[in-house]
Amino acid sequence: MRAPKAPKVVSLGEAMIRLTPPDHQRLLTTDKLEIHIGGAELNVAVALAQLDVPAAWVSKLPLNALGQRVCREAARFGVDTSAVLWHPNGKMGLYFYERGAGARAGTVFYDRAGSAINFLDCEELDWDFIGQAQIFHITGITPALSERARKLTENALKEAKKRGMTISFDVNYRSRLWNPEKCRQTLERLLPNADIVICTERDGRTVFGWMGTAEEMGQQFLLQFGVRAVTVTQGARGVTLVTSEGTLFESAIGTEVVDRLGAGDAFAAGLIFGILHKDLHLGVRYGLAMAALKHTIPGDWFIGSRQEVEELLTGEAGGVRR
Repeated sequence: MRAPKAPKVVSLGEAMIRLTPPDHQRLLTTDKLEIHIGGAELNVAVALAQLDVPAAWVSKLPLNALGQRVCREAARFGVDTSAVLWHPNGKMGLYFYERGAGARAGTVFYDRAGSAINFLDCEELDWDFIGQAQIFHITGITPALSERARKLTENALKEAKKRGMTISFDVNYRSRLWNPEKCRQTLERLLPNADIVICTERDGRTVFGWMGTAEEMGQQFLLQFGVRAVTVTQGARGVTLVTSEGTLFESAIGTEVVDRLGAGDAFAAGLIFGILHKDLHLGVRYGLAMAALKHTIPGDWFIGSRQEVEELLTGEAGGVRR
């Protein structure tokens, strides 16, 4: 049964089960693994739902306990999963995340080849449902998964464009899935369909070979792909927003890091919130606040509230509420 509200945002992408050794242990030695659910596009939908934005996520999941767990958990946190499709014999993608500390970097190992989304075609999706939304969100991870997933992405972008949806695209380069040249060649075909692009400064250099400033990278996106706006995220420094009307920079919000994963997706959700309110600067500020808060939360999902975001932005956060 569908949620009573039509979605304002729909995201499409793979979900995975994340397995993490507790207490910064190593996979070589741990005898326990924490279970979380991840996946960039699903992370965005969950974060938007925390802001009371009607958000739906579409994908294909295996018809087994793992797939059902993903769907039920996403729905528990407010995401409309009614248009998710099921593969009777499909595989659930897994990834193992070893948390870093100090000089030791965090490490991710994937076991996602042949997962259920690789058997999803654009024509299977319920476009009458998806097309009700204002915004369609997708990332560069999906076309990296397989040739079929690349075609899914390409066709889905065209269909969303045809239906007049605003398309949000996060480059999200993953070096364990493909190389920079293959990524660049693929994105050069996909990005002309996008309206809003999110790209890290590092991905701009690695994938596109752009060596200029963040502002110059943003201008390159506007000139080469004809997009309306670009946010170039610069890690602990902040974010540069580039549009045809000008450029602005917003500093990052410092915070203690409990879990690094999912912060970029929390930022994307905040930016989309701003798009819905026709205020990209608001979106950047929300995104930075949500990324900072996500760093304090274990797992991939931003679990919080709009009130917490606004308190952080107004300097009222912190301490203990009694």
